[in-house]
Amino acid sequence: MSWTPAGTTDPEKAMLAWIPCRLDLQFVRPGKDAPVVIQAGEAPERSGLLLCGDEYYGILKAGMRLVTVPNEAGMEPIKGVFDLRFIPDLAMGFARGHHIEVQVFELIQKNLVAQVPASDGSYAVDLDSILNGGSA
Repeated sequence: MSWTPAGTTDPEKAMLAWIPCRLDLQFVRPGKDAPVVIQAGEAPERSGLLLCGDEYYGILKAGMRLVTVPNEAGMEPIKGVFDLRFIPDLAMGFARGHHIEVQVFELIQKNLVAQVPASDGSYAVDLDSILNGGSA
């Protein structure tokens, strides 16, 4: 068994930098999703469902972390850092995969800086410089 990083090619890294998706933090698929574990002395983490296009199947993997960023309209309805703890499921349509569903858990963290790949494939560019009009 060996581990391989997600996004090993430049197009995959660029695809993983910006995932247009829907986060529904109130929905739990009955019989499919794990309940949140309550621990004493810790803030409860939010959990929900991430829905995105089927083009991310095989690229989006368990163990990844997602950081929400503002959309094209400058709005960020849900803020946070979310952990993918399970393998994403491909929801099937009549002829092919329709979309991906995966349960997400919010991580209670502060001062996390998201990085997106630069044109050379490195992760030297931070998200704030891109969102505030800096050069990539």
